[in-house]
Amino acid sequence: MIITDIKSLTLALDLAARERIAANSITTEMDAEISAARAKHESKIKKHQDNEAAYLASAKVYSEANRRTLLSKDGKSAMLGAHKIGWQDNGGAVSFAKGKGKGEKGALAAILKVKQLARLFTRQTPSIDKEAIAKKWAVWGEKLRRLGVRYGSTESFFIELDITQPAEARVKPADPAQA
Repeated sequence: MIITDIKSLTLALDLAARERIAANSITTEMDAEISAARAKHESKIKKHQDNEAAYLASAKVYSEANRRTLLSKDGKSAMLGAHKIGWQDNGGAVSFAKGKGKGEKGALAAILKVKQLARLFTRQTPSIDKEAIAKKWAVWGEKLRRLGVRYGSTESFFIELDITQPAEARVKPADPAQA
């Protein structure tokens, strides 16, 4: 569509809004159909998921009780038909005691009190405070610019379509007498 004046611009926006309304309507219909299909099949899926979970729980109980039989001396896994079972080490994980004055914040406060532990087990990562730079650019901008810092804003075009009217009311058919 070629837009030549405000009237044709308004018409283009009305047509775009009509298309968005139509797309939204189809999306709503599609979502309803998907929800209906999901509701129809959820109980069947749940039954299979529950059965799978029960089989796997039983397999785990047996495997835990018979680990030495299932694995070679230093093995961590075994093939059973096309299936593999095994045990994995998570590599270790750090956790913190729970309770008032404990947890990660409590541990950090305690570690910071011991200089050697603080050096070994805390991070001090410097980072740029961009909000502070933006606020104080008028004062520090020239010096910061010499250090390679830039500050600027850009303007971008936007369109906000009014899609509150029904699609039929959006664009009236062309009047054949005016054509």
